[in-house]
Amino acid sequence: MKFEIEGRAREISLEAAVIAGYTGRDRKAVDAHIDELAEQGIAPPATVPAFFSISPDTLTFAEHIEVLHMETSGEVEILIVVDNGEAFVGIGSDHTDRRTERLDIGVSKQLCRKPIGHELWPLETVQDRWDELHLASDISISGVRSRYQEGLAATNISPMELLEMVPFEVRPKRYVLFTGTIPVMGGIRHADRFDGSVTDLAQGRSLRLSYEVLVQNWLDEG
Repeated sequence: MKFEIEGRAREISLEAAVIAGYTGRDRKAVDAHIDELAEQGIAPPATVPAFFSISPDTLTFAEHIEVLHMETSGEVEILIVVDNGEAFVGIGSDHTDRRTERLDIGVSKQLCRKPIGHELWPLETVQDRWDELHLASDISISGVRSRYQEGLAATNISPMELLEMVPFEVRPKRYVLFTGTIPVMGGIRHADRFDGSVTDLAQGRSLRLSYEVLVQNWLDEG
């Protein structure tokens, strides 16, 4: 995939992609969230944090993705992209099939494309103020846009700690790690459009992501 780093194009042939879940620093809050999901029929994870492998082919720079039904949704996440020992910060959306999530979280992570942004920052340029990075997302439903998520990176485990926790059998040289999301406002819901941002307030710069969600199912399932 061709990324842009400090104004220069860089091709990174990703070997692996991993999604981290339940990455909150407050373990009591994480446990409470797990209990809430259990009430919805979603099984608790085997480990906390939990890690799910997906194919790098699911990652996309496209401005739209296609899904098969209305029970899908995105969530803004900071990415760590590793290329031969160098680490970079990016933005992505862990767009997930919520219907399948109730049956198998790991499978649900593989069923939707994962939109990501082109631009990356060297991790070293934000590492000393990581907790201050601001995450936000908006969703649009029938043309009405509303704030969906907002919070700080301090909510979740720090990137260097999380990178060491990934249970790789053999650590690849080039991979991407989704580092976890922040709570949504008003409950998880499907939207026609998703807009996300990660903002470095100290430098006045942002990583941005926007995509439309198209429901494409030509079969009568009634």
